[in-house]
Amino acid sequence: IADPGAERVRLELGRSYFELGEFESARSSFEQVLAHQPPANVKSNIERYLQLIDQALQVNRFSGMLSLGLSYDNNVYVSPVDENIRTLGAIITLTGKNATPQEDLISQDILTLNHLYRRHPRQPGWMTGVLFYNANYFEEQNLNLNLLSLSTGPIWQHGEWQARLQGSFNYPIEDDRRYLTTFGLELEETWFPASAFSFGLSAGVSRLDYAGKDRDANQLRLVAKPARRWGNLGLSLDLGGEWNEAKDDQYSYLRGLIRLGCSAPLLWKTSMNL
Repeated sequence: IADPGAERVRLELGRSYFELGEFESARSSFEQVLAHQPPANVKSNIERYLQLIDQALQVNRFSGMLSLGLSYDNNVYVSPVDENIRTLGAIITLTGKNATPQEDLISQDILTLNHLYRRHPRQPGWMTGVLFYNANYFEEQNLNLNLLSLSTGPIWQHGEWQARLQGSFNYPIEDDRRYLTTFGLELEETWFPASAFSFGLSAGVSRLDYAGKDRDANQLRLVAKPARRWGNLGLSLDLGGEWNEAKDDQYSYLRGLIRLGCSAPLLWKTSMNL
């Protein structure tokens, strides 16, 4: 007859090993408990842990997402509200499509594909992502945009810190012509002092190569990313800045960034994101 006290000890050991990332030890403890026919609810929980262990120990992981959307823009050319522009010396009257706001509907499609190679969750891995983006305008088709984006680089963990170093390449095409090519490098460190709180810091540098050479630029970005969870409710904040130093100084700029996010689960396995 199995000793229930010993099985409880093995179960707690298995959970502890799982939380520490010692998955083979956790699997051994769980399988010893299963061998003694535990109650149905305990068996169900152990099987769930074993599935998570199998997922964590996968050497190659693939994921992807397809998004189809329709958006409305009441000023696709970012035009002034009035075609008459008052200057210090006179009033200038603009002409053409940029003179006054033009509205349009845009079909927006996104496809992402991701791959992670890592022999063990505690060992360094290599992560690669590819993104295809397409925006088709119903009327102003000269604004149609296609984008190919590629990022790749190592990821690793050290204690409560998780880090990734990603090289990136972006190639947007506007109206069937190359608009811009970018090359960049980004380092992101995320600290997990508790299960419900994290703090990330991201720093990146990019080289922008425009079809119009005067706008060629070096770009720096720095963003802080704290996040907090209360039960099923998650809140996140992005706060940072972007410095763009262009070949022609009139295209240089300093831009601030603030983004607040909220997520919560709803009924029927749906979720809300703001």
